[in-house]
Amino acid sequence: KPATTPLKVIQLERVKSEEAVHFSVVICLLVDKLKHHAS
Repeated sequence: KPATTPLKVIQLERVKSEEAVHFSVVICLLVDKLKHHAS
């Protein structure tokens, strides 16, 4: 098996984690906007 497979897996995991962080940041911003509208 080529040794590039683990590297691709690592890159995929990194992209997934970055997407998760971005998603949580977006959720936080949305919640903040909702709080401002509610008050």
